[in-house]
Amino acid sequence: FCDHKRALKYYAESVNNPTGFLAVRCKDWFHFLIGACYRDHAYMGIAANN
Repeated sequence: FCDHKRALKYYAESVNNPTGFLAVRCKDWFHFLIGACYRDHAYMGIAANN
């Protein structure tokens, strides 16, 4: 079930907490688990670069 209205809630929450939604690019789950993916990251919401 997809709730597109939830996107508005996430964006509104990002105004109060700009670093609350961190995304990281990673080769696979294993590399994420061992902490090898934290160089390339972005934030969702108001803190997003584009």
